[in-house]
Amino acid sequence: PLWERVRAWPVLAPHVERYELGMEHAAALQAREERLAQREAELAESAAALQARWRELDEAQFELERREAQLAAREEQLAAREAALRELEEAAAALDRLRAVYEAMRPQEAARILLDLNDEEISLLLAEMAPRQAGQILAALPPERAAQVSRLLGF
Repeated sequence: PLWERVRAWPVLAPHVERYELGMEHAAALQAREERLAQREAELAESAAALQARWRELDEAQFELERREAQLAAREEQLAAREAALRELEEAAAALDRLRAVYEAMRPQEAARILLDLNDEEISLLLAEMAPRQAGQILAALPPERAAQVSRLLGF
């Protein structure tokens, strides 16, 4: 009732009206500030979650880079082993071709050429030859060399 009486006075009416409008605006501003504070809290929570996810992604990326480096190193090792294996296969094929050449020769001629090789090389060539052919070539070698090659062959 007092408020109604104050509003009825012409001198105070504009002030009361402005006060009431201010109260309405104040309530609206208060509600808006609460919504903004709530939105700010939600954004802060989202930012924290994104920050945590970002750290996880950084860690995952670091782990992937580490594994990639390991894989690259492993690929280099495998490539080196493959190259070494290829060289061994080529050497074995060359040894087989050379063995076939010596098998096709007469034992005395083969023994004369084999004298320029070391005992290990001779034993490698003779190891895969037919025993008869290897024996004839060994017989054509000087006795000391034949004995050493025989030891390497396990005869």
